[in-house]
Amino acid sequence: MPLLSASADAAFAASSKAAAIPDFLQTDPKGGFASAGEQFCAPTAVSNSLAWLGKHGYPALLPKGANPHDVQASLIRLLGSARFMNTSPANGTGPAQVLWGVGQYVKKAGYSISELSYEGWRAVPAAQRVSMAPDLDDIRDVIDDDAGAVWLNVGWYRYDADDDSYERVGGHWVTVVGYAGDDLSIHDPGTPAGRTERVTVTSLESGSLIGKEANLPRAAEDYYELGGQLVRGKWVALLDGAVFLLLD
Repeated sequence: MPLLSASADAAFAASSKAAAIPDFLQTDPKGGFASAGEQFCAPTAVSNSLAWLGKHGYPALLPKGANPHDVQASLIRLLGSARFMNTSPANGTGPAQVLWGVGQYVKKAGYSISELSYEGWRAVPAAQRVSMAPDLDDIRDVIDDDAGAVWLNVGWYRYDADDDSYERVGGHWVTVVGYAGDDLSIHDPGTPAGRTERVTVTSLESGSLIGKEANLPRAAEDYYELGGQLVRGKWVALLDGAVFLLLD
């Protein structure tokens, strides 16, 4: 994946794109999602990007319909179904499920994929893993591309200062819609729709990530803490990984 310089023009383009990318609430009562959408952050985050791409050169990504809200709700239900991501009403969607679901959905829509990959520590097929940690430059480069989309897998961690450890207790998916320097702009399916949120990104300098998942424990130095509007009470938000999509 090529690394491009983050010019002022690129940042402006990303900001303009951000305003046009939808921001759907995963618990929207009109959505008709399983378990009221409590675990539907992944299909909702992905739908934001696919809905934008559907209006910008890839129309077959969108289900048929005249009402944009209803069309995107249909898209979310499709993405979360057993045909694609197979989102669990109890446990949500892992990155391997996101990769599989996005790949299958885009191909069934009739489009070719230039890049569908993952950077991060969570379990995914080896052929789709670029690295064990996400790269901020790659995130900015792909969101600059009019055929690109990026989804962040945020981990919620309990920090223990005594042994400088971060224990993973849960996770979440958000849509990247732009950036300003090292800060990222996101649409968060878990917060009220219609607002772009700014997230700070800070490299961790010490510590370890711990938990019950595969590939843990591991050193924390290669990972980022996410601040700003992703802060949730006493939990620390870390960037576990990112899924990248580039269409031909």
